[in-house]
Amino acid sequence: MSISKIPNKHLYLAIVFLGFYFIYRLIDQAKLMWIFPLDYFNDYSAHMSMLFFLKECGFHALCPYWYGGYTTFLAYNPGWVFFSYPLYIITSNVQITTYLSLLLIFLLSFLALFFLSRNEKFGLTKTIAFFLFLFANPITIGNFIRLGRMSEMFAWVVFLFLTLIIFWYRKHKLDKKFLFFIPVYTVLMFSHPTVTILSHFLILALLLIKTYKERIFIITNMLVGLLASSFWWVPYIKSFSNNTILGVVQSRRLLSFDKSWIFTNIAAIIIPLALLVIFWFYWKSNKTTEKILFFAPILILNLLVLFRIVPFLPVLKHIYPYSYLFFFIFFSLFFLFKSNLNVYPNLLKKILITSLIIVPLLSVIISVIHTPMFIIPSQLEEDTLAMFPLIEGKYFFLSSIYPTSYGHAYNSYGPIFYKLETAGGFGGSEVSPEYISSLLKYKTYFDEMKCSDFENLLREFEIKNTIGYDEDCGKLRECGLEEITNKGRVCLYRIPQ
Repeated sequence: MSISKIPNKHLYLAIVFLGFYFIYRLIDQAKLMWIFPLDYFNDYSAHMSMLFFLKECGFHALCPYWYGGYTTFLAYNPGWVFFSYPLYIITSNVQITTYLSLLLIFLLSFLALFFLSRNEKFGLTKTIAFFLFLFANPITIGNFIRLGRMSEMFAWVVFLFLTLIIFWYRKHKLDKKFLFFIPVYTVLMFSHPTVTILSHFLILALLLIKTYKERIFIITNMLVGLLASSFWWVPYIKSFSNNTILGVVQSRRLLSFDKSWIFTNIAAIIIPLALLVIFWFYWKSNKTTEKILFFAPILILNLLVLFRIVPFLPVLKHIYPYSYLFFFIFFSLFFLFKSNLNVYPNLLKKILITSLIIVPLLSVIISVIHTPMFIIPSQLEEDTLAMFPLIEGKYFFLSSIYPTSYGHAYNSYGPIFYKLETAGGFGGSEVSPEYISSLLKYKTYFDEMKCSDFENLLREFEIKNTIGYDEDCGKLRECGLEEITNKGRVCLYRIPQ
Protein backbone atom coordinates (compact mmCIF):
# COMPACT_ATOMS: atom_id res chain seq x y z
CA MET A 1 0.00 0.00 0.00
CA SER A 2 1.38 3.41 -0.95
CA ILE A 3 1.93 5.80 1.94
CA SER A 4 0.13 9.13 1.85
CA LYS A 5 0.73 11.51 4.75
CA ILE A 6 -1.22 14.72 5.40
CA PRO A 7 -0.17 17.20 2.69
CA ASN A 8 1.53 20.29 4.12
CA LYS A 9 -0.87 22.57 2.25
CA HIS A 10 -3.70 21.45 4.54
CA LEU A 11 -1.75 22.69 7.56
CA TYR A 12 -0.97 26.21 6.38
CA LEU A 13 -4.21 27.82 7.55
CA ALA A 14 -3.97 26.05 10.91
CA ILE A 15 -0.44 27.41 11.32
CA VAL A 16 -1.63 30.92 10.44
CA PHE A 17 -4.65 30.83 12.81
CA LEU A 18 -2.84 29.29 15.75
CA GLY A 19 0.49 31.01 15.12
CA PHE A 20 -0.88 34.54 15.10
CA TYR A 21 -3.06 33.88 18.13
CA PHE A 22 -0.17 32.27 20.02
CA ILE A 23 2.07 35.29 19.36
CA TYR A 24 -0.78 37.66 20.26
CA ARG A 25 -1.28 35.95 23.62
CA LEU A 26 2.46 36.03 24.33
CA ILE A 27 2.57 39.76 23.55
CA ASP A 28 -0.43 40.38 25.80
CA GLN A 29 1.11 38.35 28.61
CA ALA A 30 4.32 40.39 28.34
CA LYS A 31 2.53 42.93 30.57
CA LEU A 32 3.55 40.54 33.33
CA MET A 33 7.05 42.06 33.21
CA TRP A 34 5.89 45.42 34.58
CA ILE A 35 2.44 44.70 36.06
CA PHE A 36 2.18 42.31 38.99
CA PRO A 37 -0.77 39.90 38.42
CA LEU A 38 -3.45 40.32 41.08
CA ASP A 39 -6.57 38.66 39.61
CA TYR A 40 -8.02 35.28 40.51
CA PHE A 41 -7.00 33.64 37.22
CA ASN A 42 -3.41 33.63 38.36
CA ASP A 43 -0.80 31.12 39.47
CA TYR A 44 2.09 33.31 38.37
CA SER A 45 2.27 35.13 41.69
CA ALA A 46 2.73 31.88 43.63
CA HIS A 47 5.60 30.74 41.42
CA MET A 48 7.26 34.14 41.60
CA SER A 49 7.14 33.84 45.38
CA MET A 50 9.07 30.60 45.18
CA LEU A 51 11.87 32.30 43.25
CA PHE A 52 12.00 34.99 45.91
CA PHE A 53 11.91 32.46 48.77
CA LEU A 54 14.78 30.43 47.30
CA LYS A 55 16.95 33.53 47.20
CA GLU A 56 15.89 34.98 50.55
CA CYS A 57 15.41 31.83 52.64
CA GLY A 58 17.14 28.96 50.83
CA PHE A 59 16.14 25.40 49.97
CA HIS A 60 14.40 23.30 52.66
CA ALA A 61 14.90 26.23 55.02
CA LEU A 62 12.57 27.94 57.47
CA CYS A 63 11.00 30.94 55.73
CA PRO A 64 9.01 33.49 57.78
CA TYR A 65 7.03 35.13 54.98
CA TRP A 66 4.12 32.65 54.69
CA TYR A 67 2.03 30.88 57.34
CA GLY A 68 3.99 32.51 60.13
CA GLY A 69 7.01 30.48 59.05
CA TYR A 70 7.22 27.28 57.01
CA THR A 71 9.87 25.06 55.38
CA THR A 72 10.41 25.90 51.73
CA PHE A 73 10.02 23.35 48.92
CA LEU A 74 8.72 20.50 51.03
CA ALA A 75 5.40 20.63 49.22
CA TYR A 76 6.49 22.54 46.12
CA ASN A 77 8.41 20.89 43.28
CA PRO A 78 11.54 22.98 42.61
CA GLY A 79 12.35 22.09 38.97
CA TRP A 80 11.11 25.33 37.42
CA VAL A 81 12.64 27.44 40.21
CA PHE A 82 16.07 25.82 39.72
CA PHE A 83 15.71 26.32 35.96
CA SER A 84 14.74 29.99 36.28
CA TYR A 85 16.98 30.95 39.19
CA PRO A 86 20.03 31.93 37.05
CA LEU A 87 17.77 34.36 35.16
CA TYR A 88 16.59 35.76 38.49
CA ILE A 89 20.17 36.33 39.60
CA ILE A 90 20.80 38.25 36.37
CA THR A 91 17.60 40.31 36.31
CA SER A 92 16.90 40.68 40.06
CA ASN A 93 13.25 40.89 39.03
CA VAL A 94 10.81 38.01 39.53
CA GLN A 95 8.37 39.32 36.92
CA ILE A 96 10.91 39.69 34.12
CA THR A 97 12.45 36.36 35.07
CA THR A 98 9.10 34.58 34.93
CA TYR A 99 8.18 35.94 31.51
CA LEU A 100 11.62 35.22 30.02
CA SER A 101 11.37 31.73 31.49
CA LEU A 102 8.00 31.31 29.77
CA LEU A 103 9.57 32.18 26.40
CA LEU A 104 12.57 29.94 27.04
CA ILE A 105 10.34 26.99 27.90
CA PHE A 106 8.45 27.40 24.63
CA LEU A 107 11.75 27.57 22.75
CA LEU A 108 13.02 24.38 24.39
CA SER A 109 9.68 22.69 23.68
CA PHE A 110 9.99 23.54 20.01
CA LEU A 111 13.57 22.21 19.92
CA ALA A 112 12.47 18.92 21.51
CA LEU A 113 9.64 18.57 18.98
CA PHE A 114 12.00 19.55 16.16
CA PHE A 115 14.40 16.70 16.96
CA LEU A 116 11.52 14.30 17.57
CA SER A 117 9.96 15.27 14.24
CA ARG A 118 13.28 14.90 12.46
CA ASN A 119 13.64 11.37 13.79
CA GLU A 120 10.07 10.59 12.71
CA LYS A 121 10.55 12.36 9.32
CA PHE A 122 7.68 14.80 9.77
CA GLY A 123 9.31 17.78 8.06
CA LEU A 124 9.42 21.41 9.20
CA THR A 125 5.80 22.29 8.36
CA LYS A 126 4.43 19.42 10.42
CA THR A 127 6.86 20.26 13.21
CA ILE A 128 5.50 23.81 13.42
CA ALA A 129 1.94 22.49 13.22
CA PHE A 130 2.70 19.92 15.94
CA PHE A 131 4.04 22.66 18.23
CA LEU A 132 1.09 24.99 17.64
CA PHE A 133 -1.58 22.30 17.99
CA LEU A 134 0.06 21.31 21.27
CA PHE A 135 0.80 24.74 22.75
CA ALA A 136 -1.69 27.13 21.10
CA ASN A 137 -4.91 25.23 21.86
CA PRO A 138 -7.40 26.68 24.40
CA ILE A 139 -6.34 24.27 27.14
CA THR A 140 -2.66 25.15 26.93
CA ILE A 141 -3.20 28.88 26.35
CA GLY A 142 -5.43 29.00 29.42
CA ASN A 143 -3.24 26.94 31.74
CA PHE A 144 0.25 27.95 30.70
CA ILE A 145 0.21 31.41 29.15
CA ARG A 146 -2.74 32.96 31.01
CA LEU A 147 -2.90 31.08 34.33
CA GLY A 148 0.84 30.56 34.60
CA ARG A 149 1.26 26.95 35.72
CA MET A 150 5.02 27.39 35.39
CA SER A 151 6.27 24.33 37.25
CA GLU A 152 4.00 21.97 35.31
CA MET A 153 4.87 23.68 32.05
CA PHE A 154 8.58 23.16 32.73
CA ALA A 155 7.90 19.51 33.57
CA TRP A 156 6.22 19.02 30.16
CA VAL A 157 9.41 20.24 28.48
CA VAL A 158 11.33 17.59 30.40
CA PHE A 159 8.68 15.08 29.31
CA LEU A 160 9.25 16.03 25.65
CA PHE A 161 12.99 15.39 25.96
CA LEU A 162 12.27 12.11 27.74
CA THR A 163 9.92 11.21 24.88
CA LEU A 164 12.64 12.05 22.39
CA ILE A 165 14.93 9.50 24.07
CA ILE A 166 12.26 6.82 24.45
CA PHE A 167 10.94 7.12 20.89
CA TRP A 168 14.49 6.82 19.54
CA TYR A 169 15.22 3.68 21.57
CA ARG A 170 11.84 2.28 20.71
CA LYS A 171 13.39 1.52 17.32
CA HIS A 172 17.02 1.05 18.35
CA LYS A 173 18.91 -1.17 20.77
CA LEU A 174 19.97 0.43 24.00
CA ASP A 175 23.57 1.65 24.07
CA LYS A 176 25.76 3.91 26.22
CA LYS A 177 23.99 7.01 24.92
CA PHE A 178 20.90 5.88 26.80
CA LEU A 179 22.70 7.18 29.89
CA PHE A 180 21.34 10.60 28.87
CA PHE A 181 18.10 9.19 30.27
CA ILE A 182 19.48 9.60 33.80
CA PRO A 183 19.77 13.43 34.00
CA VAL A 184 16.45 13.89 32.17
CA TYR A 185 14.69 11.43 34.49
CA THR A 186 16.34 13.03 37.54
CA VAL A 187 15.07 16.50 36.65
CA LEU A 188 11.64 15.06 35.85
CA MET A 189 11.40 13.59 39.35
CA PHE A 190 11.54 17.01 41.03
CA SER A 191 9.74 19.02 38.32
CA HIS A 192 6.07 18.15 38.81
CA PRO A 193 4.48 15.02 40.37
CA THR A 194 1.58 14.99 37.88
CA VAL A 195 3.83 14.94 34.82
CA THR A 196 6.17 12.49 36.54
CA ILE A 197 3.34 10.00 37.05
CA LEU A 198 2.11 10.31 33.45
CA SER A 199 5.66 9.99 32.09
CA HIS A 200 5.97 6.59 33.71
CA PHE A 201 3.29 5.27 31.38
CA LEU A 202 5.67 6.03 28.52
CA ILE A 203 8.60 4.47 30.36
CA LEU A 204 6.44 1.39 30.93
CA ALA A 205 5.78 1.33 27.17
CA LEU A 206 9.51 1.06 26.51
CA LEU A 207 9.93 -1.65 29.13
CA LEU A 208 7.20 -3.73 27.49
CA ILE A 209 8.98 -3.99 24.12
CA LYS A 210 12.56 -4.47 25.30
CA THR A 211 14.53 -7.61 26.08
CA TYR A 212 15.20 -8.78 29.63
CA LYS A 213 18.75 -7.34 29.66
CA GLU A 214 17.56 -4.01 28.28
CA ARG A 215 14.86 -3.81 30.92
CA ILE A 216 17.49 -4.28 33.61
CA PHE A 217 19.50 -1.43 32.07
CA ILE A 218 16.45 0.86 31.97
CA ILE A 219 15.47 0.08 35.55
CA THR A 220 19.07 0.60 36.72
CA ASN A 221 19.09 4.05 35.10
CA MET A 222 15.77 4.83 36.77
CA LEU A 223 17.17 3.82 40.16
CA VAL A 224 20.16 6.12 39.64
CA GLY A 225 17.76 8.95 38.74
CA LEU A 226 15.62 8.20 41.78
CA LEU A 227 18.67 8.29 44.01
CA ALA A 228 19.93 11.55 42.46
CA SER A 229 16.54 13.24 42.95
CA SER A 230 15.85 11.79 46.40
CA PHE A 231 17.01 15.03 48.04
CA TRP A 232 13.57 16.37 47.11
CA TRP A 233 11.08 13.52 46.73
CA VAL A 234 11.92 11.74 49.99
CA PRO A 235 11.13 14.81 52.16
CA TYR A 236 8.17 15.53 49.87
CA ILE A 237 6.59 12.14 50.56
CA LYS A 238 7.40 12.37 54.26
CA SER A 239 5.62 15.73 54.42
CA PHE A 240 2.24 14.24 53.38
CA SER A 241 1.23 13.67 56.98
CA ASN A 242 1.75 17.35 57.81
CA ASN A 243 0.14 19.08 54.83
CA THR A 244 -2.91 18.98 52.57
CA ILE A 245 -1.30 17.83 49.29
CA LEU A 246 -3.40 14.66 49.14
CA GLY A 247 -6.50 16.36 50.45
CA VAL A 248 -7.92 17.32 47.04
CA VAL A 249 -8.91 14.71 44.46
CA GLN A 250 -8.13 16.77 41.36
CA SER A 251 -9.61 14.36 38.81
CA ARG A 252 -13.01 14.54 40.53
CA ARG A 253 -13.60 17.54 38.30
CA LEU A 254 -14.08 15.03 35.49
CA LEU A 255 -17.35 14.11 37.16
CA SER A 256 -18.58 17.70 37.30
CA PHE A 257 -20.61 19.31 34.53
CA ASP A 258 -21.29 22.62 36.20
CA LYS A 259 -20.56 25.87 34.37
CA SER A 260 -16.93 26.17 35.47
CA TRP A 261 -15.99 22.68 34.25
CA ILE A 262 -18.28 22.09 31.29
CA PHE A 263 -15.66 22.85 28.62
CA THR A 264 -13.07 20.69 30.37
CA ASN A 265 -15.45 17.76 30.55
CA ILE A 266 -16.54 18.08 26.94
CA ALA A 267 -12.86 18.14 25.94
CA ALA A 268 -12.26 15.10 28.19
CA ILE A 269 -14.74 13.17 26.03
CA ILE A 270 -13.75 14.45 22.58
CA ILE A 271 -9.97 14.20 22.97
CA PRO A 272 -9.82 10.60 24.31
CA LEU A 273 -12.29 9.48 21.61
CA ALA A 274 -10.22 11.24 18.94
CA LEU A 275 -7.07 9.53 20.23
CA LEU A 276 -8.68 6.09 19.92
CA VAL A 277 -9.91 6.75 16.37
CA ILE A 278 -6.61 8.21 15.19
CA PHE A 279 -4.63 5.40 16.81
CA TRP A 280 -6.78 2.83 15.01
CA PHE A 281 -5.85 4.26 11.63
CA TYR A 282 -2.24 4.76 12.71
CA TRP A 283 -2.12 1.06 13.54
CA LYS A 284 -3.89 0.15 10.28
CA SER A 285 -1.18 2.06 8.40
CA ASN A 286 1.27 -0.62 9.45
CA LYS A 287 -0.20 -3.36 11.61
CA THR A 288 2.40 -4.59 14.08
CA THR A 289 2.21 -6.19 17.50
CA GLU A 290 4.94 -3.81 18.66
CA LYS A 291 2.67 -0.80 18.16
CA ILE A 292 -0.11 -2.35 20.23
CA LEU A 293 2.30 -3.41 22.98
CA PHE A 294 4.22 -0.13 23.10
CA PHE A 295 1.19 2.15 23.18
CA ALA A 296 -0.96 -0.12 25.38
CA PRO A 297 -0.23 1.82 28.61
CA ILE A 298 -1.26 5.11 26.97
CA LEU A 299 -4.41 3.58 25.47
CA ILE A 300 -5.43 1.99 28.77
CA LEU A 301 -4.95 5.29 30.59
CA ASN A 302 -6.97 6.99 27.87
CA LEU A 303 -9.86 4.59 28.46
CA LEU A 304 -9.67 5.13 32.22
CA VAL A 305 -10.13 8.86 31.67
CA LEU A 306 -12.79 8.49 28.97
CA PHE A 307 -14.96 6.28 31.20
CA ARG A 308 -14.26 8.44 34.28
CA ILE A 309 -12.57 5.68 36.27
CA VAL A 310 -9.46 7.66 37.28
CA PRO A 311 -11.24 9.64 40.06
CA PHE A 312 -11.56 6.34 41.95
CA LEU A 313 -8.00 5.08 41.48
CA PRO A 314 -5.07 5.67 43.86
CA VAL A 315 -2.45 8.14 42.65
CA LEU A 316 -4.22 8.79 39.32
CA LYS A 317 -7.09 10.50 41.10
CA HIS A 318 -4.77 13.33 42.13
CA ILE A 319 -3.87 14.33 38.55
CA TYR A 320 -5.45 17.44 37.05
CA PRO A 321 -7.85 16.85 34.12
CA TYR A 322 -5.86 19.37 32.05
CA SER A 323 -2.73 17.27 32.46
CA TYR A 324 -4.44 14.19 31.09
CA LEU A 325 -5.70 16.18 28.12
CA PHE A 326 -2.27 17.62 27.28
CA PHE A 327 -0.82 14.11 27.45
CA PHE A 328 -3.48 12.73 25.08
CA ILE A 329 -3.23 15.67 22.66
CA PHE A 330 0.48 14.97 22.28
CA PHE A 331 -0.09 11.33 21.34
CA SER A 332 -3.07 12.14 19.13
CA LEU A 333 -0.89 14.52 17.10
CA PHE A 334 1.87 11.95 16.87
CA PHE A 335 -0.51 9.26 15.60
CA LEU A 336 -2.10 11.69 13.17
CA PHE A 337 1.15 12.76 11.53
CA LYS A 338 2.37 9.16 11.35
CA SER A 339 -0.85 7.80 9.82
CA ASN A 340 -1.27 6.77 6.21
CA LEU A 341 -4.25 8.69 4.82
CA ASN A 342 -4.93 5.89 2.35
CA VAL A 343 -6.30 3.70 5.16
CA TYR A 344 -8.97 6.27 6.02
CA PRO A 345 -12.41 5.93 4.38
CA ASN A 346 -12.99 8.75 1.89
CA LEU A 347 -15.65 10.43 4.01
CA LEU A 348 -13.51 10.31 7.15
CA LYS A 349 -10.52 11.56 5.17
CA LYS A 350 -12.54 14.60 4.04
CA ILE A 351 -13.71 15.23 7.61
CA LEU A 352 -10.12 15.00 8.83
CA ILE A 353 -8.80 17.45 6.23
CA THR A 354 -11.67 19.86 6.91
CA SER A 355 -11.12 19.63 10.66
CA LEU A 356 -7.52 20.75 10.21
CA ILE A 357 -8.99 24.12 9.27
CA ILE A 358 -12.12 24.23 11.41
CA VAL A 359 -10.64 22.94 14.69
CA PRO A 360 -7.84 25.58 14.88
CA LEU A 361 -10.34 28.33 14.04
CA LEU A 362 -12.79 27.09 16.69
CA SER A 363 -9.92 26.75 19.16
CA VAL A 364 -9.02 30.40 18.73
CA ILE A 365 -12.67 31.48 19.07
CA ILE A 366 -13.20 29.37 22.21
CA SER A 367 -10.00 30.68 23.75
CA VAL A 368 -10.91 34.31 23.00
CA ILE A 369 -14.34 33.83 24.61
CA HIS A 370 -13.38 31.56 27.49
CA THR A 371 -9.86 32.72 28.45
CA PRO A 372 -9.47 36.36 29.57
CA MET A 373 -6.56 38.48 28.49
CA PHE A 374 -4.09 39.87 31.03
CA ILE A 375 -6.12 41.90 33.52
CA ILE A 376 -4.81 45.40 34.17
CA PRO A 377 -5.21 46.39 37.83
CA SER A 378 -8.04 48.86 38.45
CA GLN A 379 -8.19 51.67 40.99
CA LEU A 380 -9.27 49.08 43.54
CA GLU A 381 -5.97 47.23 43.17
CA GLU A 382 -3.97 50.47 43.19
CA ASP A 383 -5.65 51.44 46.44
CA THR A 384 -4.95 48.02 47.92
CA LEU A 385 -1.27 48.20 46.99
CA ALA A 386 -1.12 51.59 48.68
CA MET A 387 -1.78 49.81 52.00
CA PHE A 388 1.44 47.79 51.97
CA PRO A 389 3.98 50.55 52.78
CA LEU A 390 1.98 51.26 55.95
CA ILE A 391 1.91 47.67 57.24
CA GLU A 392 4.02 46.94 60.31
CA GLY A 393 4.31 43.36 61.48
CA LYS A 394 2.45 40.32 60.27
CA TYR A 395 -0.65 41.00 58.17
CA PHE A 396 -3.74 39.15 57.04
CA PHE A 397 -5.86 39.75 53.95
CA LEU A 398 -9.61 39.35 54.42
CA SER A 399 -11.24 37.51 51.52
CA SER A 400 -12.30 39.68 48.58
CA ILE A 401 -15.39 39.40 46.39
CA TYR A 402 -13.70 41.27 43.56
CA PRO A 403 -12.38 39.07 40.71
CA THR A 404 -9.46 41.44 40.14
CA SER A 405 -8.25 41.28 43.73
CA TYR A 406 -6.96 37.86 44.71
CA GLY A 407 -5.91 37.61 48.33
CA HIS A 408 -3.32 34.93 47.61
CA ALA A 409 -1.70 37.17 44.99
CA TYR A 410 -1.31 39.93 47.60
CA ASN A 411 0.28 37.33 49.87
CA SER A 412 2.95 37.01 47.21
CA TYR A 413 3.21 40.73 46.57
CA GLY A 414 3.81 41.63 50.22
CA PRO A 415 6.89 39.45 50.77
CA ILE A 416 8.44 40.11 47.34
CA PHE A 417 8.24 43.91 47.40
CA TYR A 418 8.13 44.75 51.11
CA LYS A 419 9.46 41.61 52.80
CA LEU A 420 6.27 41.42 54.83
CA GLU A 421 5.12 38.34 56.71
CA THR A 422 1.60 36.96 56.51
CA ALA A 423 -0.35 34.29 58.34
CA GLY A 424 -1.68 33.17 54.97
CA GLY A 425 0.07 31.94 51.84
CA PHE A 426 -1.17 30.72 48.49
CA GLY A 427 -2.77 27.32 48.07
CA GLY A 428 -2.48 26.11 51.64
CA SER A 429 -1.03 22.72 50.69
CA GLU A 430 2.28 23.58 52.38
CA VAL A 431 0.90 23.45 55.92
CA SER A 432 -1.23 21.16 58.02
CA PRO A 433 -5.02 20.90 57.68
CA GLU A 434 -5.25 21.96 61.32
CA TYR A 435 -3.46 25.24 60.59
CA ILE A 436 -5.72 26.07 57.66
CA SER A 437 -8.85 25.06 59.57
CA SER A 438 -7.89 27.22 62.55
CA LEU A 439 -7.04 30.21 60.38
CA LEU A 440 -10.28 29.98 58.42
CA LYS A 441 -12.30 30.26 61.63
CA TYR A 442 -11.84 34.00 61.15
CA LYS A 443 -14.61 33.98 58.55
CA THR A 444 -17.18 32.50 60.92
CA TYR A 445 -16.19 34.80 63.77
CA PHE A 446 -16.11 37.86 61.51
CA ASP A 447 -19.35 37.16 59.65
CA GLU A 448 -21.20 36.49 62.92
CA MET A 449 -19.51 39.50 64.58
CA LYS A 450 -17.99 37.40 67.34
CA CYS A 451 -15.49 40.17 67.88
CA SER A 452 -13.77 38.73 70.94
CA ASP A 453 -13.15 35.39 69.20
CA PHE A 454 -12.03 37.20 66.06
CA GLU A 455 -9.49 39.32 67.93
CA ASN A 456 -8.22 36.34 69.92
CA LEU A 457 -7.70 34.45 66.65
CA LEU A 458 -5.69 37.33 65.22
CA ARG A 459 -3.55 37.42 68.36
CA GLU A 460 -3.11 33.64 68.26
CA PHE A 461 -1.61 33.92 64.78
CA GLU A 462 0.33 37.07 65.79
CA ILE A 463 -1.50 39.12 63.14
CA LYS A 464 -1.11 42.84 63.72
CA ASN A 465 -2.61 44.29 60.52
CA THR A 466 -5.71 43.40 58.51
CA ILE A 467 -6.74 44.59 55.04
CA GLY A 468 -10.45 44.73 54.31
CA TYR A 469 -12.97 45.96 51.74
CA ASP A 470 -16.23 47.94 51.80
CA GLU A 471 -18.55 46.95 54.67
CA ASP A 472 -15.78 44.84 56.23
CA CYS A 473 -14.07 48.10 57.16
CA GLY A 474 -17.02 49.11 59.31
CA LYS A 475 -17.15 45.67 60.90
CA LEU A 476 -13.44 45.86 61.77
CA ARG A 477 -14.11 49.21 63.45
CA GLU A 478 -17.06 47.76 65.37
CA CYS A 479 -14.82 44.94 66.59
CA GLY A 480 -12.51 47.49 68.17
CA LEU A 481 -9.62 47.41 65.73
CA GLU A 482 -7.81 50.69 65.07
CA GLU A 483 -7.91 52.22 61.61
CA ILE A 484 -4.54 53.02 60.11
CA THR A 485 -5.83 54.33 56.79
CA ASN A 486 -8.51 53.84 54.16
CA LYS A 487 -8.62 54.62 50.48
CA GLY A 488 -11.58 54.12 48.20
CA ARG A 489 -13.10 50.75 49.09
CA VAL A 490 -9.99 49.50 50.92
CA CYS A 491 -8.94 49.90 54.53
CA LEU A 492 -6.07 48.88 56.78
CA TYR A 493 -6.66 48.16 60.49
CA ARG A 494 -4.48 47.00 63.36
CA ILE A 495 -5.09 45.23 66.64
CA PRO A 496 -4.97 47.57 69.65
CA GLN A 497 -1.80 47.25 71.66
